[in-house]
Amino acid sequence: GIKLSESGTLEIGTYPKPVLSGDRDVLIHVYAAGVNRADLLQAAGRYPPPAGVTSILGLEVSGIIEGIGANCQRNFRMGDKVMALIPGGGYAEYVTVDERTIIPMPNNLSFEQCAAIPEAFLTAYQIMFLVGNLEP
Repeated sequence: GIKLSESGTLEIGTYPKPVLSGDRDVLIHVYAAGVNRADLLQAAGRYPPPAGVTSILGLEVSGIIEGIGANCQRNFRMGDKVMALIPGGGYAEYVTVDERTIIPMPNNLSFEQCAAIPEAFLTAYQIMFLVGNLEP
C-alpha cells in the first residue's frame, strides 16, 4: 500500500491484509484505484484521513469480491466485479468496505475506467446535473 508517512513523504510498504470487521463488510481485491484531488491533498498532508481510517491513500477502487460479511443484504457474490467509494485504503492490494458503498461494474467498462467513477465521475455528475440543473 501507499500512505503518507509521519515525515510527510509517500511510503510504499507491505501491510496486513484487511479482515472483515463489520457484518456488512466486503473484502475487495483491488485491481485499480482512482486518483483524485482529495488523494493529492492527502498526499500533500493537507487532508487528513477521517479518525479510525487507515493512513493508506485511495478513496475509490474497482476490483473483485473475495470475502462477504455474515449479514450482507445485497446480492453480491464471491468473484463479482465491483467499484466502491471508500474512506481510505484504496492504494493497497485489498480493502474492506461496507457493502452499501459498492456498485456493480458494467460489463462494457474496464477496471481502470470504473475506478474513477465512485468519486471523480459521480461528483462531477452531481454538480452538473443535480446541483447545476444542466440538461442534456
